[in-house]
Amino acid sequence: MISVLNIKIASALFLFFLCSCLTAQKGKTKNEADSPTYTEDLALILPSIDSTSSLKNTESSTDLLVNLKDDKASVDSVSEKLVKYYSTKTKAKGWRVQIWDGQNHIEMNNAMAKYKESYLFLGLAVHDEYDKTLFRVKIGDFTDRLEAFRCLQEIKKQFPNALLVPDQVDLSKI
Repeated sequence: MISVLNIKIASALFLFFLCSCLTAQKGKTKNEADSPTYTEDLALILPSIDSTSSLKNTESSTDLLVNLKDDKASVDSVSEKLVKYYSTKTKAKGWRVQIWDGQNHIEMNNAMAKYKESYLFLGLAVHDEYDKTLFRVKIGDFTDRLEAFRCLQEIKKQFPNALLVPDQVDLSKI
């Protein structure tokens, strides 16, 4: 059976626990007691913003930004800026046909020579790339996937492992 001493000890522990919980919440509202508050001053870490600078004084790609509040900006001037910006671009998203990849530089040169012997009549540019330990041979500069796919079907006759890969293509060669 349960002794009187055990009951007294259990009740004393219960009262102690109850008192400690009540004193911890003293002076706090219900929301403050449920969630701990977190405060940290991030002023030393965050960059400061200089209120005297403006976007109009900077010379960069932000020149294309149009101030919507400016009533004098016309559609013609905006389109002229866009034409000027995009006429200077030399690279765009496109497609290339990868005909070989491997770790041997000599085999890469052999694959390039084999392509030039067989498909020189296509007139496509040959690109060799090196990424860490992998050499790749890619051909063509296609902006249209269908056109790249047609070339891939022709190339697969000689290079059965060829595949179509997205890449940054040179617009000056198109």
